[in-house]
Amino acid sequence: MTLRELEPQAQSYCIDLIKIIREFDDLDEGTLYELARIDLSNATQAFGILRKLVPENVINSILTRTSLTDSREELLLIAEEFAK
Repeated sequence: MTLRELEPQAQSYCIDLIKIIREFDDLDEGTLYELARIDLSNATQAFGILRKLVPENVINSILTRTSLTDSREELLLIAEEFAK
């Protein structure tokens, strides 16, 4: 079982964290190393450690920044199409 299955409060947090790691590669290697070392035998304790390593405000900041970057890229592509 995964942490998000064992700890219901962790579900949306874990989904966002996985997205940040897989799609955006936006965590430093030290944090990734610490995440890999978390003992998952106690889901509640593991979730607490996870939230200390990557606080929700950091996740929200990364998601907001990437969202803004995506919309700027789309706007740039549209502007380039009109310029042709």
